[in-house]
Amino acid sequence: MALVEALEARVGATVERLSPLYKSSFGPTYRAELSDGRALFVKSSDAPTERFFAEADGLSAIASTGAIRTPKVIEVGDCFLALEYIESAPPRRGYARRFGEKLAALHRVSAERFGHHRDNFIGALPQSNRLHDSFIDFYRCERLIPMRERTADALGEEGSALLDRLIDELGSHLEMNEPPSLIHGDLWNGNVMSDGEGKPVIFDPAVAYADRELDLAMLELFGGFGSEFYRAYDATYPRRPGWKQRQPIYQLYYLLVHVALFGGSYIQSTKRALRSILAR
Repeated sequence: MALVEALEARVGATVERLSPLYKSSFGPTYRAELSDGRALFVKSSDAPTERFFAEADGLSAIASTGAIRTPKVIEVGDCFLALEYIESAPPRRGYARRFGEKLAALHRVSAERFGHHRDNFIGALPQSNRLHDSFIDFYRCERLIPMRERTADALGEEGSALLDRLIDELGSHLEMNEPPSLIHGDLWNGNVMSDGEGKPVIFDPAVAYADRELDLAMLELFGGFGSEFYRAYDATYPRRPGWKQRQPIYQLYYLLVHVALFGGSYIQSTKRALRSILAR
């Protein structure tokens, strides 16, 4: 098997067992058990893809901060990504508090400009991270405008016109006076888990230096973590006033991503969100 040969050539051990887990949007995933006792989580693809290199870069960026646990990158190639295999466990008491504290610590990691040194992906969609001095310019040019092009057919004339209006008026809806924060970028409940010690682990990132409220907005869009999480987050890195009013604008990007990927009910949800934002 080509995947086994590629892994063994890179990890310096024999793959004794390769167990299928599930099929992701880019290909099968496996648990690989090695002759040296290590276990790896392996993502694979039949065709070469930049997605694995982008994901490895994002995981390494988060890991380098020491703020929150993320799977260690073992090896990456054109057709595979091998990560530390982390056993998940049911969340223990205090898990939401610990996650709030650690996410806030990640968000305190800053940079001089908004964006990232390389582009990456959110799901299967390419995501531009060109650097900007202003978050409003970054959000407009690298997030909303590209999604305008990808969702034009699904949103139709009315929805696209609403989005165009928001893009034009974005500066009147947002005020940015915080430094860039390192964000996960695709943070929903499915990309967070508890390890065997009850520590939160985040994975499948789409990192950038951006407004930290993007992470919080996506979390809330898909279920949130409750009051214990937010108390701990605010105690570590308080949200600035007006976050509730900004949240729908930040959730809009993730709604547009879901329109582009899945269509369906996300189309009407996105149009409703646009009407509500613009009605203020």
